[in-house]
Amino acid sequence: MITLHLERRAVAPAAVVGAADWRVSTSPEPRRTGWTLHGHGGPPRPAGPIDDATLVALMAAADRVIVW
Repeated sequence: MITLHLERRAVAPAAVVGAADWRVSTSPEPRRTGWTLHGHGGPPRPAGPIDDATLVALMAAADRVIVW
């Protein structure tokens, strides 16, 4: 599984994943592909499956992307 931590600098980091940071991950299931946006941090779109274009837009809106 890959997790992308999309950091937003407007909020001082209080933890590894800040309260306003967004999280995107792949599924740990080998048969499932694609990305999932988590509801953490109040992302600009509803949580759930997202396509590559939406991932790129979220990454462009973030100040920094951390891959775990």
